[in-house]
Amino acid sequence: MNKSINRKEFLFALIASLCFIVLALFSFFEDIWFAKTALLGGIRFTDVLEWLVFAALAVTLFMENRRAFLVAASVCALVRFLNMVLLFDTPALFSFLACAALVGVTLLAILENPLAEKTWFIPGALMLIGCLICWFSYKYFSNLALMWKTMLGTLIEAAAILFAGRWLKERGCKRGHKIL
Repeated sequence: MNKSINRKEFLFALIASLCFIVLALFSFFEDIWFAKTALLGGIRFTDVLEWLVFAALAVTLFMENRRAFLVAASVCALVRFLNMVLLFDTPALFSFLACAALVGVTLLAILENPLAEKTWFIPGALMLIGCLICWFSYKYFSNLALMWKTMLGTLIEAAAILFAGRWLKERGCKRGHKIL
């Protein structure tokens, strides 16, 4: 049974890692394309930080290192906080909340608190809620021909966060601990 748990852990970590790699590359090329075609003045500092954070999250998941993942997720939450302050909109708020919740679940998993096994899905759910709010409030569905790439990127990010949370759950906690 221990080998099957290790396989599950590795599988969830690998899927999340691949999602974050795809997300880093997707964000990089999308931001470059957008900077070339838009009149907004180029790439923002937070865009570069996002690429680096997504790559760091991918590497820490591939290494299956929860402590390093905590650091990368904390930096991701900080970048999302900066985006929330700069953009000041509801989707940015939910993106920040999802990353902050991922930091919380990671911390619970490192502390071997059984609450991590019960809350692993919250970061992914928050990201999906933010996606849906964004898609409906900005009417993405009425313009799918142009918006499908942006929608795909947010779905990849939600999947990456969801699989990272599942990896944290599979890492598990020692039985016998009481919930806070």
